[in-house]
Amino acid sequence: MNISHKHKVIWWAPEESGEKKMSEILKNYDFLVINDKNDNVILSGLNYDHFVTKSGQLPDYKVICTIKNPYRRVFSLFLRFILDNSKVKKIDLPILKEQFNEFIDKIIISDKLRVKVMLLLDKEYPEMMYLKKWVFDDKMPDYFIREEFFDEDIKKLDFITNFEVITHKLNDDSYDYKTMYDFMGAKKVYHLYKKHFFLCDYNPFSFTYNELTKDEKISFLHNIL
Repeated sequence: MNISHKHKVIWWAPEESGEKKMSEILKNYDFLVINDKNDNVILSGLNYDHFVTKSGQLPDYKVICTIKNPYRRVFSLFLRFILDNSKVKKIDLPILKEQFNEFIDKIIISDKLRVKVMLLLDKEYPEMMYLKKWVFDDKMPDYFIREEFFDEDIKKLDFITNFEVITHKLNDDSYDYKTMYDFMGAKKVYHLYKKHFFLCDYNPFSFTYNELTKDEKISFLHNIL
């Protein structure tokens, strides 16, 4: 768990969410990585872990969470865990797009008029836990630090008085995620992470450069999967 007892703040650092940049800053503000069971410090100077606490733990502490546009994050995870990056460069983009949307179709399924992560695939793809824990079913963070608006959002944290952004190369820099999504694949991601788009002011239609018709937008946002 990433925590500062001095500032009474917990940091959730989901994978592929700008956590490297955030770590470089929070290590200067009395944050530690501790053992969640007995409160023993296991790392000092922060670094970070990806553990997400439950709402019953330290209820008087605020929770901040680094976050990324869900469309970009799901694509980043696909590149990170499903493909060997040394082989990705050899795959034609149409084939990469097909594999990506097959991946979405397999891990995000319809269930009782909603979508959810296919937990039965945990053994086949251990990274499914990364998608599930990022849904925030147990507790909603108090503050979001959007990677796309990092400088702007971090200034909202009153205990941070000065910082220097450290630039890190993203795993998906070589590919434009807006060219990778099929309509239905994007729709599944949107409905799984709908509250992220609302709370963090992400554009639901930011999965594509194409201008959708009014009927397509209505279908995307409202029609049952």
